[in-house]
Amino acid sequence: MNEFGQLGLPEEISSKLIFFPDFLKVDFFRKHNLFVLDASIGFSHTLVLVQDIKTNTKKVFGCGRSNVG
Repeated sequence: MNEFGQLGLPEEISSKLIFFPDFLKVDFFRKHNLFVLDASIGFSHTLVLVQDIKTNTKKVFGCGRSNVG
């Protein structure tokens, strides 16, 4: 799990986690006033569509394997 960073966690942290706690999933987005609209998970990446609460704009965040795209 998280071989390519697709969970958005550093490798040194993710290798020690046996599950993905809820507070880690939402902390970054909540902290930056972003509301998660949708998420898509691929083989070695994750994409998250968010809405910025302050500016009412939509943004896409991605994490995972960066050597193939």
